[in-house]
Amino acid sequence: MNDPSLHPTPISKYYFLQQLSHTEPQIYYGLLSTHLKETMPIVYTPTVGEGCTRWSQTYIATGGSTAGRGLYIPYTKNKEEIKNHLRTVQHSSIDAIVITDGERILGLGDLGVNGMGIPVGKLALYSGLGGVDPRKCLPITLDSGTNTESYLQPDSSYIGSRRRRVTGEAYTSFVDDVLSSIQEEFGRNTLIQFEDFGNENAFHFLQRYRERGGVNMFNDDIEGTASVVLAGVIAAMRVVGDRSGSAAPKVEEQTFLFLGAGEAGVGIADLISRYIVLEAKREGRDVKLEDARKNIWLVDSKGLIVSDRKNLVEHKLRYAHEWGRNSAVPKKLEDAVDELKPSVLIGVAAQPNTFTPSIIEKMSALNSHPVIFALSNPTSKCECTAEEAYQHSSGAAIFATGSPFDDVIMDGRTYSTGQGNNAYIFPGVGLGSIVAKANKIDDSDFLIAAETLAREVNYEKAKVDGNIYPRLEEVREVSRRIGVEVAKNIIAGGRSDGEANQDEIEQMVDDYMWDFHDF
Repeated sequence: MNDPSLHPTPISKYYFLQQLSHTEPQIYYGLLSTHLKETMPIVYTPTVGEGCTRWSQTYIATGGSTAGRGLYIPYTKNKEEIKNHLRTVQHSSIDAIVITDGERILGLGDLGVNGMGIPVGKLALYSGLGGVDPRKCLPITLDSGTNTESYLQPDSSYIGSRRRRVTGEAYTSFVDDVLSSIQEEFGRNTLIQFEDFGNENAFHFLQRYRERGGVNMFNDDIEGTASVVLAGVIAAMRVVGDRSGSAAPKVEEQTFLFLGAGEAGVGIADLISRYIVLEAKREGRDVKLEDARKNIWLVDSKGLIVSDRKNLVEHKLRYAHEWGRNSAVPKKLEDAVDELKPSVLIGVAAQPNTFTPSIIEKMSALNSHPVIFALSNPTSKCECTAEEAYQHSSGAAIFATGSPFDDVIMDGRTYSTGQGNNAYIFPGVGLGSIVAKANKIDDSDFLIAAETLAREVNYEKAKVDGNIYPRLEEVREVSRRIGVEVAKNIIAGGRSDGEANQDEIEQMVDDYMWDFHDF
């Protein structure tokens, strides 16, 4: 795979591995499990983004043979038609489903059914990292239309429905029918992971099914991202303390500034807020959720979100703080840095080069060890590179990204950038929910996952090289530990339809976990 004469580009490696997953699945999952550092950037971010943009052309050229084994469900008002699609699945026992409608694929926008690469890639990681048998995994893409003009043209090679997106109650009813059909065909406790829906729909469906209960589901863009970033923040506080020779500062003492106020930004902010409440409760203090949000600020395309902004969508309102200063409300990120003096800067807006040298230098002037996370995917959308972060902070930044970067060597010191990839979180959360036969996943599961992940960091090493996440090669064991803790939490919270008790969970997780030798 690494021979450049055979597969000279990441996308050619991607196609090779896709084909291998069909023809030699044992070899494919063996490679994924034992060479994760080399294969994950190909199977998933950043290469999967290019794979998605070419999905239709590849599907046509190969007759679907390199375009995954996923299920496309076109929009319909007839629930029986949805069930008929589900009944075409060869394996009747499905434990994990990743579902998208392709409206917001990574930072690439509305790709419609071309977004199938995301569920296919995520489920490959469920198997390689979370021990879910790939024969019990099902990628689903909802073909509810697209608003990308080029796909709607008569001469387009787009393989999906050439109609504008179905919206409103009609779309909600369709998704309701899909989820209820999944449960009726595969069982009430089937895990359903939402991926890359548009912001409005993502928050809408998460709230809808959480309030209803009875659905073992979560949204990875909102909750998985939040958990892996919270883990990074917890770890970063420990590294700040270790480097300064003092106790780790508390998360509630930090001022957070986000560039981006969509699914990822608000999801991260929400989980950080809940962690602040939890941290205080453990100390015997009562901190209300609205107070925990006061030092968390978000910048969107129109500037800093404040209370007198008009026409804010619902998910932004809880971070629309009163400005109350004599100065004008900042319209640009750098102005917000000047005014708010944050200690943690998080980028999730898919706007490249927005963490400028000037902003990084200002963060370093404000903080002895500024925490800077440039999390947008794919790499072309990243807010800054690892080299830029370390260079313009004189090596002081505690830096993490969403896509992989090579080590940076500067002044004789090696800096290793932690990748805040959801792959550290979702396989373990999914594993725990499956083993526990969950009927609901909630915020407490993602808090536990974040704390478990943060405990797995090698802090002696992180103090030196700055990497606030475990090595990728350790993710399978990390997933196992997260799975155990999440399953215990689900049972303790009365959200399990199973009969297992806490003492049995670790063995049940071990017994469930599949590996490539089991083909």
